Amino acid sequence: MKIFAATIFLVCSCYVLGCLTSPLLVGPEKTPPRQEPASTPVSEENSFAARLHVLLPKTTCQVSEPVPVEVGIETGAFDLLVSHATVEGEGLLPTLVVTDENGTVVKPKNPIVYESEIRELVRDGKKVTCVKGTRLIAGTGQLVVIEDIQNHYALAPGVYTLQVSLDLSVYKDTVTLESLHIHDAQQRIGRVQAKKRIADHTRAKHIAGLKMAINALEVQAKELDEIYLPLDSLRGVVTLKSNLISLEIQEPS
Repeated sequence: MKIFAATIFLVCSCYVLGCLTSPLLVGPEKTPPRQEPASTPVSEENSFAARLHVLLPKTTCQVSEPVPVEVGIETGAFDLLVSHATVEGEGLLPTLVVTDENGTVVKPKNPIVYESEIRELVRDGKKVTCVKGTRLIAGTGQLVVIEDIQNHYALAPGVYTLQVSLDLSVYKDTVTLESLHIHDAQQRIGRVQAKKRIADHTRAKHIAGLKMAINALEVQAKELDEIYLPLDSLRGVVTLKSNLISLEIQEPS
């Protein structure tokens, strides 16, 4: 009985002194509220598809001097598959807008027409109409030079404003120039396999030769890296307008 009483006294003393902690006397541990990661808004500055910028090596020229125009094409956050004409001076020339001091658009001496290279190629075993294309790599820039706009415009002495206004077609599929030959070779393999009167060793020889030709065409396509864009794979059109820049044409001194 004395031992029991001593034990009770010891336990009570521990509670009083704080040596033991009762789950009934201590509240549940509070979990700090979860901090959601702050979402980073996409800046409009970084969300553009492409930009154009017009430069003039010389902003003042005489009537008899050539007038080259440089067009910088800056690509945004994503690669763009576009017509090859986009990165050719002759292709950009029809998109050049020239206005005089009164704001009147100056017409070229003759209509400017640039025809993109069109081919019938093969995608997924079917023939498709394609335009010669190029890949604009994300985060890079290209400089396209229009050699001499005086070849197309009769600019009299005065001050003019130049701007490039371009409807940029963007595509999503690519095919190679070799796709048509690869498709033909694959068709020939099928015909050889279907012929019953050909000896097995002759059939195997023909098929092996055609497969070697296909492999060579695939290697060539990879090395040359010439792409064509099926017209039916148009992703969308982006309207781009460059900066405005002034050009002064002077009388010969």
